[in-house]
Amino acid sequence: MKKSIVRWISAILISAAALTASASCGSDGQPDDADRNEAPEQLELSVYLDGYTKDYMNAILDQYVRENPNVTVSSRDLTALNIPDYRTKLANDLMAGEGPDIVLVSNTTNNTIQNLTKLLQNDIFMDIDTLSPDLSMCSRKVLSAGKYLGRQYMAPLNYSIGFMVSSAERIAEYGVEFGSDLESFAGSLAALYDDGKYAFLEPFTTEFLYRQNRLELIDHKSCGLRTGSDAEKLLQSLSEAYLKLFPGIFESGKSGEYDFKSKLKDYGGSVDRAYGSGDLVFYSAPAFMGYFENLSYMNPACAQILESGEAPVLNVIPTLDGSAPSPSVNYILLVNANTKNNDACRKLIESAVGIESQYLCGMPSGIPVNNELIGKMRSFYLDGESDGRYEFNDKCDFPEGFAELWFDTIEALEDGVYIDVMTSGRLFSIIREYSSNGGNIESAIETGSRNISLYLSE
Repeated sequence: MKKSIVRWISAILISAAALTASASCGSDGQPDDADRNEAPEQLELSVYLDGYTKDYMNAILDQYVRENPNVTVSSRDLTALNIPDYRTKLANDLMAGEGPDIVLVSNTTNNTIQNLTKLLQNDIFMDIDTLSPDLSMCSRKVLSAGKYLGRQYMAPLNYSIGFMVSSAERIAEYGVEFGSDLESFAGSLAALYDDGKYAFLEPFTTEFLYRQNRLELIDHKSCGLRTGSDAEKLLQSLSEAYLKLFPGIFESGKSGEYDFKSKLKDYGGSVDRAYGSGDLVFYSAPAFMGYFENLSYMNPACAQILESGEAPVLNVIPTLDGSAPSPSVNYILLVNANTKNNDACRKLIESAVGIESQYLCGMPSGIPVNNELIGKMRSFYLDGESDGRYEFNDKCDFPEGFAELWFDTIEALEDGVYIDVMTSGRLFSIIREYSSNGGNIESAIETGSRNISLYLSE
């Protein structure tokens, strides 16, 4: 699947470049008087390229330059550094008042900034509202996930919700329940695991569950874990659900048993082949962060299921209380508070969330934040309409209700919440201790609260 997706993206990039070039030309190819008399202001922008987000950043920059030919982009290639070393280099430069004007950050399993909260506490990044970018085309609920202490520091580019594709036959065979809440769903995976099958490509921590469940357990003003019976109940429910999602994961020697990605080599590196074998029950994005959350990338999976004679179905991992999910942001843009190139940063943000960049760059990394593009997808998949400019994957016709669920879930989203990977890790340690101490949630919370307070206040 990955190779076909790359070919599809490449074809779109070539077509879009031709369309953009054509649209930029006047009827006679000559600039009018206004163009001659008012040359656009020259813009400058500096960025860092890391080994994980380089391709995405370059794609964003390509579209940015097409839209703003008066900009000069200075790229510093740091792809030779491994991700941990890159994180250190970037954080040190930013703390020294240096670094790039704008940063593309991965919130996925290869987080390119782990100590984001600490950098925000030190005023390293700018509240992008002070730049007054036009974000009117963006989902307000997804933008909420980019707010820290009420300020819009982050410009989310795409997100995940927890979508999974499987067949009705497999779900019935293993008795998987999606209808009520997270703990019921997690408990229903027991038969699947007992049969030696895998539900997910890899285990995930509280980071995705925290965001998807809109858990606001961290009080960033007081730098600590929220206390009280409600917080305790939420943490206990989260712990119980997680231990059913991945039974025995904290037991010695079992931590790697749920990491199916490490076994993909046995299937030629192909998720399609792994699913076709029956060993992987659900198609989903790794840790629910990435391209497979996008409807266009579910289409080839559906085609394969139909070819096997089964009926494809779409489901969403239920939340703790069965309510609508919140977005889990995958990629964000952050602006260096010390930048002198405010206009260039504003224009890059507007370009990156604009429909062209979202179509070319945002969709391969999740659900696009641009509502206009979601509308184009709705017209294509639900109404069979296309304007000829924005085309989407259509290897098969989705079964009745499949695409509708995707759009309905996006429409029903709750506001997103902010959390960084380091704080999330300390929440995850509460579940680990809860598992090891016999289910004493008070003791687990006491230890976790101490660790969270120490991290946020140090």
